Amino acid sequence: MLAIVNVTEREGQELDDYEIRINSRVIGRFQHERQYNGAAQCLRDAADSLDKNGRGTGADLLESLLPIFKRMNDV
Repeated sequence: MLAIVNVTEREGQELDDYEIRINSRVIGRFQHERQYNGAAQCLRDAADSLDKNGRGTGADLLESLLPIFKRMNDV
């Protein structure tokens, strides 16, 4: 499962902290200003973060998916 999780620890920050996860593995982090109707921008910020850091398409992504493929083959 791909998830974008708000992990902000302090209330009142201008920008909230987010993690991009595949299952429980964190593959990226970014900050985003939470706004009404801001979901599309949050997704763009997440994608930009993965592109900027060169993650989400390489070994981290594949390693995160391996347990899923293993379970599929065990069935």
